[in-house]
Amino acid sequence: MFKLATTSSIYFLIILPLISSLLCYVSRKRNVNYIIYLISTAVCLVIILKQILKVINFSKIANDFETSTISIIQEFQLDIISLFFLLIITYIKLITNSSFHFEFENKLSDELNQKTYAVLLLNIFAINSILLTNNIFNLFIFCEIYIFTFLAICSLASDSKVLKSTFNYYCLSSASSLLFLISFISIYLCFGETSFTKIVDNFALISSKNYWYLLLILFSITLAIILKFFPVWLFYNNIKSNNNLSDISIIEVFFVTCLLGIYLSLKFINSFFGNNLLFLKFNYDILLILLCAVMISYSSVKIVKEKHLKIIAINLSLSNFGLILLALAIQNIYSLKALFYFIITNVSSNLMLYIFAIFLKKNFRTSSIEQIYFPQKVHYLLNIFLKIFISFVIGIPFTLLFFANYYLCMSLFEYKYMAIVLAIIIMANFAYFKLGLNLFNSLYSSNNQEKENNFITNKLFNKKVFQITFFSNLAFIFFLIFNISYLEKFSNKFAQYFLL
Repeated sequence: MFKLATTSSIYFLIILPLISSLLCYVSRKRNVNYIIYLISTAVCLVIILKQILKVINFSKIANDFETSTISIIQEFQLDIISLFFLLIITYIKLITNSSFHFEFENKLSDELNQKTYAVLLLNIFAINSILLTNNIFNLFIFCEIYIFTFLAICSLASDSKVLKSTFNYYCLSSASSLLFLISFISIYLCFGETSFTKIVDNFALISSKNYWYLLLILFSITLAIILKFFPVWLFYNNIKSNNNLSDISIIEVFFVTCLLGIYLSLKFINSFFGNNLLFLKFNYDILLILLCAVMISYSSVKIVKEKHLKIIAINLSLSNFGLILLALAIQNIYSLKALFYFIITNVSSNLMLYIFAIFLKKNFRTSSIEQIYFPQKVHYLLNIFLKIFISFVIGIPFTLLFFANYYLCMSLFEYKYMAIVLAIIIMANFAYFKLGLNLFNSLYSSNNQEKENNFITNKLFNKKVFQITFFSNLAFIFFLIFNISYLEKFSNKFAQYFLL
C-alpha cells in the first residue's frame, strides 16, 4: 500500500500539470488561468516536499512493471538527484511566473493569456517528466516537448533580438536532438534495453575493451547536452532588453534550462560512465577545470566592471555554474556537497537579484549600481532588501554560499590540481566581495542628492508583488539556514548517492 501510494505521487506530478494545462486552454477567464497555474504548481511543490523523507530513507522510488507489455511507457523513478532538481525548479517556476503575473494581465490579450498559462503548465509537465523518467526514449520525447514549450515562452516577448536568438537556438536544438537520437539508438541496439537501470548493469562489461565506443557515446551525449541545455551565448546579448516579457526567456535559459543540463550530466555520468575505466584511462577532469577557469575568469571580470544589476546577476549565475563544473570535476563527497549548495545559492540569491534588477529597471528606468539611491523614508523596504542581499552575495559566514565554498575547499586536500582550483576559487570570491563593496557604497554614499531628486517622485509599479516575492524568498533562505542540520543530511545523501 505504501509503495502504491508513493508511486502514485510520481504519476500525479506528471499528470497534474498536463491536466491543468488543458483546463487553462479551455478557460476564458484571466484570473482563473492564473489560479489554476498557482494551485497546480503549489500542489506539485507540496507533493515533492512530502516525498523527501521517503526518498532519503529508501534512496529511490521506482515502479517496475517487468511483466507488463506496456512497461516502456511506465518506467519512472524518483531518487535523491531527481527529487532535489524537482524541488529547485518547481520553486523557480512558482516564484518567477507569479512575479510576472501582472505583466501577463496587462500586456497579453485574453486569448494569448489563456495560451500562455497553458504553455507554462505544459512546460512544467515536460520538466517533471524529464526529471522522473527512467527510459532513454521517453527522455528524448520529453526533451522535445520541453524545447517546444521553451520556444513558445520566448515568442511571448515579440522582441526581434530574442526571436532571432530563439531561431538560432532552435537550429542548434535540432542538431542536438539528432545526436541524442543516434546515441540512444546505438545504446539500444547494443544492449537491447531502454531503462537506465538495466543499461548500467551491462555498460561496464564493455568498458575495459571498447574505449573508443564509450568515448564516442560520451562525446555525442556531451555535445548534445551543451547544444540543447546551455545556449547561454545565444541569449547573453538580450539581457539588457527593455521588454519585460523577454526577461522570462532569460530566466528560463540561465536558471532552468541550465539546471536541466546539469541534471542530465549527473544522470548520464552516474548511469553510464561513473564506475567504468573510462574516467581512469582519460584524464577528463583537467579539461573541466580549464573550462571552469575560462567561465569564472570571464564572469568575474564582468561582475567587477559591470554596473547594471541584470548583467551582474546573470554573470553571478555563470560564475556559479563554473564552480558547479569545478565540483563535478573533483568528484568526491565534499565537492558534491559543494555542488548541492552552489545550486541552492544560484536560485535563492542570484535569481532574486535578477528579479530585483527587473523591478528597478521597470520603476526607475535603470538597474545601474551607480545610479541607484533609495531614500530611507520613501523606499525603505527596497533599501532593506539590497542590504540583506549584500551578505548573501559576498558569502559571509553561515550563508549558503559560505558553506558551498567551505566544502569546495575541503575537497581539495590531496587533490593533484589544488593550486589551480584554489586560484579559481579566490578569483570568483574576489569578484563577489568587490560586488558587495560596490553595493555597500551605493547604499551608504553621502553624495546622493542628485540621485534622490531623480527617484523621489517615482511611483512604484507592482510593489506588493515584489515585496511578497522577496519576503517569501528571504523566508526560504532563513528557513534553510536555521535548519542547516537537516540540509546537511540531505546534502550528504545527495553526495553519497552519486558516488555509489
